[in-house]
Amino acid sequence: MDQPADIPLNPKVDAIISDITQLMNEAEQMLSDSTSHHAEPQVELLRAHHGPESVGRCFTAFCNSASRALTDTARRADRRIRNRPYQSMAIALGAGLLFGLVAGKRSAAPLTFSE
Repeated sequence: MDQPADIPLNPKVDAIISDITQLMNEAEQMLSDSTSHHAEPQVELLRAHHGPESVGRCFTAFCNSASRALTDTARRADRRIRNRPYQSMAIALGAGLLFGLVAGKRSAAPLTFSE
């Protein structure tokens, strides 16, 4: 890294830059290494046990089941909200107020930097 002549060198800054560079290189290495080799034995076991075409069918069935369950839950929630609109509004107001208080306290916390 080339530095202009008018900026004084600081060993702490150089150490931090070196650490960040090393961290970035390690992160790039981790991303470039394929993580699929960790899952290959499990996938092969599933294929051997259920057959190669069965894995796709199982995944599709799982997605369809999850979609139906989500749709049913949304319908039940909609019915309950329509049956009790004032209670639903009070619950939503309370949840929003609680979330706002928690989020406000976190963002209001002062940031401190130590050397």
